[in-house]
Amino acid sequence: AHSPADAAVRHLSIKAGRKGSWTRGLHSLAASRLAEGGGQEGGAAPLRVRAIGPFGEPEERAAAHPQLILVAGGVGITPLSALAGAFIARAAAEPGSRPPTTSLQLVWVARDVRLFVEYALLLEELIALPRTSVRLYLTGKAQEERPLPACVGDNVTLGRPDLAR
Repeated sequence: AHSPADAAVRHLSIKAGRKGSWTRGLHSLAASRLAEGGGQEGGAAPLRVRAIGPFGEPEERAAAHPQLILVAGGVGITPLSALAGAFIARAAAEPGSRPPTTSLQLVWVARDVRLFVEYALLLEELIALPRTSVRLYLTGKAQEERPLPACVGDNVTLGRPDLAR
């Protein structure tokens, strides 16, 4: 998911947690196009993609509020990552001014630490911003294939959030 503010993006990213028949088919198609070569930059043949939408304007609506609280479970972070990316872009574009949205809180519960690893760069950028809170909750085993950056790991709590607090 990319923010519309990220106009330089000229690629499509699809994240799939499990490889089913559709994901395997998409991977095979992309790999065969790469093998063909001779089309686009890097020698890959073009892969046609039809994108429709967006349906609604969540980014503009969210940007109108002074505080954002983003709550995600597992891969539900995907659409929220675009909102978080837009928040980061606005903060970078207007470092001295106060944009309409001045604070952001992210609460993300995931069963697998690999999701946190996948979004580590975004999380690092959010953690570095003032008036931003990132709370990560890991409900599964803490098995790490790749270590989390320290600033991200410091924000991970084992277990579910205590909603009474």
